[in-house]
Amino acid sequence: MEGANITFLGVLKVSSADRATLVEVAERLSDLTASPLPPAWEQELEAKVGDWRHALARIALEQAGDESTDPEDVELSADDEARVRRQLAVAPHDVASLLAAGMVRSGVHLGSSYVRKLFWARPVSGDAVAQAARDITQYDEDRVLLDSAVKATDGFFTTFFVSPYSKFLARWAARRGWTPNQITTVSLAIGVLAAVAFATGERTGLIAGAVLLQLSFTTDCVDGQLARYTRTFSKLGGWLDSVFDRAKEYAVFAGLALGAGGLGQDVWVLAAAALILQTVRHTFDFSFAAGQHQVIAAAPQPPIEQPGDRPGRRGVPARHRVRASSPPAPPEPPRDLPSRVLGVWRLLDRWPGLRWVKRIVAFPIGERFAAISVTAAVATPRTTFVVLLAWGGVAASYTLAGRLLRSLAP
Repeated sequence: MEGANITFLGVLKVSSADRATLVEVAERLSDLTASPLPPAWEQELEAKVGDWRHALARIALEQAGDESTDPEDVELSADDEARVRRQLAVAPHDVASLLAAGMVRSGVHLGSSYVRKLFWARPVSGDAVAQAARDITQYDEDRVLLDSAVKATDGFFTTFFVSPYSKFLARWAARRGWTPNQITTVSLAIGVLAAVAFATGERTGLIAGAVLLQLSFTTDCVDGQLARYTRTFSKLGGWLDSVFDRAKEYAVFAGLALGAGGLGQDVWVLAAAALILQTVRHTFDFSFAAGQHQVIAAAPQPPIEQPGDRPGRRGVPARHRVRASSPPAPPEPPRDLPSRVLGVWRLLDRWPGLRWVKRIVAFPIGERFAAISVTAAVATPRTTFVVLLAWGGVAASYTLAGRLLRSLAP
């Protein structure tokens, strides 16, 4: 599939209800992949070779710290060229990949299982098998599992101030038989204690609440890391984690408002506004994700016989072709304004540190809990709600603009 977003290792699990579709797809693909390949498939394969070479050239430039050179102007190393040739040899006979594409185009929903940072290989020769056997002996599986327990993309505060130590707590919990759902429940209990401490309104109570809230957030990180470390995921666990996060946050809002009221400061309007804003933000998050799933499910699939996912496959520069005699495909039509804006916005991620700035602006839960803890401990509940409303308003505008652009882009 063009632009596929996952690499899988030759294993395709199909339910009994979809076996008939699998058989039909396999029969159709067996005719299409017979030698010689159809001309359109040959052209698509040539284009993919260009993609592979372009990707390897870009990786080489990134490793060299060169951001000014065009990947099209890079001469690949002998090892990279050999890698492209191996991919080219395997691609027409990559049964699992072809079946996966055919099943998707036949309307079957496929999920994916990630191998995380564990060792993997797809050897295509005896020498490659021997090398893989040697390489796997050098892997520290527990260390890799522990590193893989941390989300690859998370908020700034979580990544740099919580995950470096919370993953060790996750391993500790795993070795003592704790389950992710138990950790989630403990996190909720600590969050409620934080709300009770905030409700006292006293400086010591506000400081204690701030500490407890951070402990609750750390525990909240541990439950997800424990699930990834032990591969014990469940629908119930995902639901509990989401619901309990909201419960802790709103309980803390109520605790802060009660504490301020005991000191003669009426902040209930601010608390209600913060709760409404955060509820709206969560609604945006869940509805956008649900809408994306619906769009993907409703998208018309091209027939299996069509090699590309869309017509008008872009041409490949001559230096990146494997068969120079094949004519290039027509160029893609110009991108519309939302797509161009999104493209420029993604290019900004190449600037050092800007990606983290964008994540901070989005005001994820780690930053929210840190803001609550700091402002409550050193200032007043009123200050806490003002910060939540100001930062949350900017974050809501930022995320809403991005999702509108993604919705408008084809």
